Amino acid sequence: MKLFGKFSKTCGKIFLAAAVAGCLAGGATEAWAKGSNLGNHGHISHTQHHKGQSASCSIAELPVTLEEFKALQAQIATEPQGAVVCFLAAMNVYVHDEEEGTECLKLASYNIGGSEISTLKQKLRGPESDSYVQKYLPYAHFKGANARNGYTPDEPLTLEVSVNNGLPYRVLSDEDAPVIYLNFKTQGTDMGQRSVSVIKPYDSDYFVVFERAGLYMQVKNPPRSKRNK
Repeated sequence: MKLFGKFSKTCGKIFLAAAVAGCLAGGATEAWAKGSNLGNHGHISHTQHHKGQSASCSIAELPVTLEEFKALQAQIATEPQGAVVCFLAAMNVYVHDEEEGTECLKLASYNIGGSEISTLKQKLRGPESDSYVQKYLPYAHFKGANARNGYTPDEPLTLEVSVNNGLPYRVLSDEDAPVIYLNFKTQGTDMGQRSVSVIKPYDSDYFVVFERAGLYMQVKNPPRSKRNK
């Protein structure tokens, strides 16, 4: 697989096109969840903190347009783990198109501001010569992705999360909804995991990321020969 949306397998392209078409035609569930290895797996409680809960979300490919992002969000962001994947998807759209990517970041996040988007612009749209720029970040936290292989994840793309056992849910009064604290696995850091939180606003059908810096913090740089693969 080549990163930044240059799909390495024809079947991946075909599946993504079919998925988007299905969603636009009202067949989102059938399109994105087709196959037992795709979609959301496991369960994270939406309302109460239960230690030890874990879940995952698997997709065929990351979207590269706003339209594709919306189709993906409609299918997976009904669960906390899907919301985390959607933020990675939004970052990937941002790599390709600043305007559409900005809209995706707003749809995937709770109250994302200009300063945070500016930080993401530096990381995702800066010159290749700048070591601070890591355009592979959207892929860096999926299963199998690591610095040695240039953050090329296993297929399907799978993100694994678990409840943060030490942080009970807290209710955000403005939304009358709990903030759910999660850890997600990543080989981008020696710790092996980072943290994120999600919330489902009272007027939304989807979960969105709440505290999300862990998703775009610097990861270990791959060998120079792997950075543009």
